[in-house]
Amino acid sequence: RSNHPKILLLDEPTANLDAATARKVEQMIDDYRREHDAAVLWVSHDHAQRERVATRHFCIKDGAVEKELL
Repeated sequence: RSNHPKILLLDEPTANLDAATARKVEQMIDDYRREHDAAVLWVSHDHAQRERVATRHFCIKDGAVEKELL
């Protein structure tokens, strides 16, 4: 059995990091995603980070998940 999950559920994984360390973590997560063909659900309040790391964006509004049009 492998200890390489196919889905990563991340709730603000870089919220308390300085910018340089946050970028390193973003790269580590992206490397993992690519190496293991994993899906990533990443919660972030940082709009710039969402632009850097996401291919699709969703928002929760009034308790419903909505696709965010960019």
